[in-house]
Amino acid sequence: MTSILAAAGLALSMGAADPCQATAGHRTGTYTILVTSDGNFVRCLNGVTTEDEPLSHQRIVLELPALDPNQPYRYRLYHPSAVGTGHGHKQLLRQQLAVVQGFAGALHDLSSAPESVGEAISHLQPIEAAEGEAAAAPAAKGHAAPPSGAAAMAPQSHDVLEANAIEARYQSLVTPAFVKAFHQIHRSFGEVETAADRVDLVCEISTDRVREGKLRDAVGKLCAGGGPGAKLVAALKPFQAEIAAFVAAREPAKEAVLNLALTPTSQSEQDAAAHTAIAALQKAEAAARQLVADAGPAGDAVGRFGRDIEFLRAALSFPATPEPVRVHLGRYPANGLFAAPDIYQVHVLKEASPLFDLGEAPPTVTEEHDILSDHFQPQPRDYFTLGLAVLYSAGLPDHPDLVGRVGAQQLSATQTQGFLGGVSASLIPLSFTDIADPWASMLRFPTLIIPFTINPLENYFIGAGFGVKWIGSIDAGAHLALTRVPATSAPACSSSVAGSNGYCYQFSTSPIELDHVTAPGPLGVGWFVSLSLDVVGIVHLIVGEASPTVRDVTSQAESPSAPAAEVASAVPAQQH
Repeated sequence: MTSILAAAGLALSMGAADPCQATAGHRTGTYTILVTSDGNFVRCLNGVTTEDEPLSHQRIVLELPALDPNQPYRYRLYHPSAVGTGHGHKQLLRQQLAVVQGFAGALHDLSSAPESVGEAISHLQPIEAAEGEAAAAPAAKGHAAPPSGAAAMAPQSHDVLEANAIEARYQSLVTPAFVKAFHQIHRSFGEVETAADRVDLVCEISTDRVREGKLRDAVGKLCAGGGPGAKLVAALKPFQAEIAAFVAAREPAKEAVLNLALTPTSQSEQDAAAHTAIAALQKAEAAARQLVADAGPAGDAVGRFGRDIEFLRAALSFPATPEPVRVHLGRYPANGLFAAPDIYQVHVLKEASPLFDLGEAPPTVTEEHDILSDHFQPQPRDYFTLGLAVLYSAGLPDHPDLVGRVGAQQLSATQTQGFLGGVSASLIPLSFTDIADPWASMLRFPTLIIPFTINPLENYFIGAGFGVKWIGSIDAGAHLALTRVPATSAPACSSSVAGSNGYCYQFSTSPIELDHVTAPGPLGVGWFVSLSLDVVGIVHLIVGEASPTVRDVTSQAESPSAPAAEVASAVPAQQH
């Protein structure tokens, strides 16, 4: 990732356009993970390439290249745990396509296997040849020399020479390439019939899975009348009969040629063997020529069937509507006791485009799927904290308070400093501006504390401090208090002696309320120091936040993702 971003930065410095400019229209503050057409990941924020990680509460968008039939590859979100009912059908079609393509290639090899006419004529010897030339004919043709002895001395008749000429024509037709292609065709015929049956089965049960209207009509037309597989098998029946005819004619011809080479010295027996060889070779040659003539059209028919399979696969893969290029991803959770935020991976499936494969002459692209992965760890960003605080307050004047039993109450000066308890709430101001700096969460301002050990309506705590996210903070500030002083209209003391501070030590009137003997005083200002524990953060650390959901961008269905989720939004597997 670092190298990709560095390359992007270098391109910018050289005057190249920033690929993130295309995302400038996204909502302000949206963090975009851009997948380029060559399969690279680029991070974008507000239309500019960035190296910062996204925020946990930020809207994160994954943008894929738009579906383009002129591009050999397309990119999709991929969720490893997603299971779709159409995925198996496409895998089955892919397997049958491999069988059919191999069979079509063997048929075309058979149609082009024989030698040219000129090469075939070079094997032939004239039938009307002199005895000396006729005796040397087998060796000239490259055949084994006739048996030694009297048989070698016997001159070859017109029938023998004709048999040799027909054998040469047969060998120029049934070349090693012919034999290799024929063997492959003979072995694979049953596999092709099985593939045809399986494709028709997929046709039967998958037509309703094609979501786009025009494609559904085309698939219905393709699968009508028993399906393309049944039509192919019917078209190949004559060619299958020709294969059986050639197999039936090949063995007698081989035996006849062997008998001709091993015939006794009798001229009549040699002529009879030659007649048998001529008839067998002519029959085998005719069957071979028929195979060569029909192999090309048969290969074309099988090739069309292969393209039908490709079309069916593409139809099952084609979405009903254009694939969205912007997908909202879930935010990061932080799971477990004192666990850092999980690192999420985005899996993008790079695969051959079925639309591109349907072109007239598509270039070769790999059939293997390529899973491209990128990971990111958003910065957790909270804007306030809430916790329990223990604080020490001092600096305020003593406040008057009534002490003693009823009927013998005294107005006494009481110290206001000491330890208190309260609920603290702090704002994290830099989270609004400096969103990329992880240290921004340390500053707390303002911090408000509501005490629960003294009257919260008369005591206010406001300050600032520093803290560790989700743990707690240390704060200090001003303690503002509404003070009270002895009232001038207070009831008379039972004693004429008063304290130096003007407080009356004892009242004879009963009962006496504090409001009767005091009056509101000036606003008092003191100071406090507090230590707070982040209650919300502790809950996050122990329990963890809710896991994000995996959203199927086609059906809009949602399902919980696995721990350390593979991806926060996915395309269903039936579209892979």
